[in-house]
Amino acid sequence: MVRTTLQYLARETLYQSEKPYSADFEIEEHDGVKKSNYVLTKESVVVGPMDRSNKFTLDTNGFCIIKSKTALQADQVLSNPQSVEAQYFDELRAIIFEHFPEYTQLEPMEFVVSLT
Repeated sequence: MVRTTLQYLARETLYQSEKPYSADFEIEEHDGVKKSNYVLTKESVVVGPMDRSNKFTLDTNGFCIIKSKTALQADQVLSNPQSVEAQYFDELRAIIFEHFPEYTQLEPMEFVVSLT
């Protein structure tokens, strides 16, 4: 177990009337126009190992564990990760939409290949 600090989106009354947003492009902030309306909060948490018996839900924990398979081959990913990134994101979108059909848009944030 490790104690660390994580940042979360704060529970602000603002979000009852305005969805959290952030622009991915440069914007001049003036006359109430802002690049983001995120209000973040830091929380001290204890992080421990996860196993299949853990029951995490998106609504309660902000994440969940979905067991699924990929059509990608390990040697393909390890030798040239950039060449499979689009295919991987397409597979992820399909898996997530299958489990959460109420969502209309998904934005992958990062693709990391780890050798550990």
